[in-house]
Amino acid sequence: MGSMISISDEDNIENELYKEYRERFSGYSIEKLVECYNIEQPKQVWITARMYYLMALKKAFLESGYDCSSFILESRMLFDFQVKIDGDKIIPA
Repeated sequence: MGSMISISDEDNIENELYKEYRERFSGYSIEKLVECYNIEQPKQVWITARMYYLMALKKAFLESGYDCSSFILESRMLFDFQVKIDGDKIIPA
C-alpha cells in the first residue's frame, strides 16, 4: 500500500463494530496480530469497516507490550512494508 494511515481517538469510539474487533483482537497472540497486519498491508481499499478493524488492530499492537515504533507513530500506522517479530520488537520483514 505504501502509505501511512492516521488513526486516532480510538479510546472514545462507541461503534459496535470497533468494539467487536477490539474484543476479537484481545485474545490474539502477537503472532496472530502480525499475521493480520501483513494481510492488510498490501490492500488499497478503504471502507468504514476496515477503518474500525485497523483502529482495533493498532490498539491491540500498542497493548501487546512489544515495541511497534517501526510502523506505529503516534496516531499513525505505516503500511509501507510487511512486519515480523524480532525479540520484543515488531520490525520490517
